[in-house]
Amino acid sequence: MMNFGLSKFVVAVLLFCNNVKSASSYTCYNDTQTLNQILMNGGTGTYHICANTTIDAGVFDPQQGWVDGSFPVLMVNSGIKILCGENGSVENNCVFRDGDTGFEIINSGWYTNPATGPTGVAFLPGLHIEGFTFSGLALPIYSYPVLLNQVGLTVKNCKFVDNLNAQSIIKIQTSPHPSPNQIGVEDSHFIGNSIAAPLKQPGQPGDVAVGLIEVPYDARVSVSDSIFMNNTFLAPVGSNIVTEPPLFQGQTAGSVNVTDSCFVKNNDVTAGLLLVQYPNAGGVITGNHKDTNDFKQGGDICDGLLVIQPSKTGVCKLEGFNKTECSILSTDATTSAPTDAPTAATSGSLSMFPTARETVMILSFVFSTYLF
Repeated sequence: MMNFGLSKFVVAVLLFCNNVKSASSYTCYNDTQTLNQILMNGGTGTYHICANTTIDAGVFDPQQGWVDGSFPVLMVNSGIKILCGENGSVENNCVFRDGDTGFEIINSGWYTNPATGPTGVAFLPGLHIEGFTFSGLALPIYSYPVLLNQVGLTVKNCKFVDNLNAQSIIKIQTSPHPSPNQIGVEDSHFIGNSIAAPLKQPGQPGDVAVGLIEVPYDARVSVSDSIFMNNTFLAPVGSNIVTEPPLFQGQTAGSVNVTDSCFVKNNDVTAGLLLVQYPNAGGVITGNHKDTNDFKQGGDICDGLLVIQPSKTGVCKLEGFNKTECSILSTDATTSAPTDAPTAATSGSLSMFPTARETVMILSFVFSTYLF
């Protein structure tokens, strides 16, 4: 007769093995729960989601945490690299769908100390996400800003397709700190998404700008070889890439580099194809293509980079959108939402509840509305 304690151990091993697969040269995971346990225990380096895995994303509930689906992948340590399949190719068919988010960048203390929250701040450079498809999500990739001072993130070879009424697609926010954020997007497709109008605090002046990619004022942003196509901005002020206004007087502005990318048939744009909210745009805008983008009536019609400052007239810069055709636009770029992958995976709940995190939800709301 098996000892009860031993039987529990055996069951745990069997469950772990069921969610971890070994290929000839790498180990992969077909659920976020197993991977997150490793990351929460200090895991760093490269990890793989198994090819042909569909993850039904959960919805965040302030009382219960993530419910009705899987946790997002928790990017809680610096130097985490998550690949789809062995080589990080979007063709490996790893899909996050139909929930709130796929990847959450967050101070781990919100999970390890749920009653009180983090005991210190977090710096999370060197993060990397490659080869994933995101569809039907409210906020596919985002950072929770409270007690998070720096983010360094690269998103490569990903598809963001038919995320409707989303808050944003990639939204990075951090607490005020001199350390600059660095955000890179490479070889990625943003197609058929719609961005909803943000909630506003009572008495908040003006309209908050929202975008497919939203980054802090100090961020050094680089977007290359990417497609922005058939996206719709339901918000009063919306653009493909948006930088926030400064958090404090004297904050150092970042830079925006957008190269060899395509902006085609985007609808109800109201703040330029790109929107920078600081006086000196910085960076390089070159080798891009634009075609038949539609601007909301009464909005700032700038078929290029719009630079704005408080109480000043915006400046429209058209340089850098000089390619007559989109060399990276191919038939696969126009695909709609993905079909089911052969393996569908969901995960249970981590034994962590956001009691302390709930107490700062209003602070997070202030970040998300006043800064963007």
